[in-house]
Amino acid sequence: MDLKVAWIVLSEVRHAITHQQGRIEVSKVRLTKQHAWLFDWLFPSSYDCDGGSQITISYEDLKKSLEFIVSLAFMFFKAASISENLDWESFIKVPQKMNENSITIVEKISDEDSKAVSKLV
Repeated sequence: MDLKVAWIVLSEVRHAITHQQGRIEVSKVRLTKQHAWLFDWLFPSSYDCDGGSQITISYEDLKKSLEFIVSLAFMFFKAASISENLDWESFIKVPQKMNENSITIVEKISDEDSKAVSKLV
């Protein structure tokens, strides 16, 4: 996943929810096929005739979206920790109340992903 694509989609959705009651211009999240795919995957929406979408989301889609956002946040955390020579793995070793899905998300972050993020940090 291109992090710039994810950032743009999440930023535009946040702006639409905060300032436009969940209404978003389609052109803002359909810049490329990747943008369109990610928006459709994270935020299924119903289109109207004005070239815009009203963002709607089910509980299952909300859960998927939050897991995706948490994964991105962890990639940034890991990249920042590595760039500052900090032990990012200590985060995983701390006893926490995490369900199995959360642990799976954390384990999926590869060193390659964190290097890509560290270029942005």
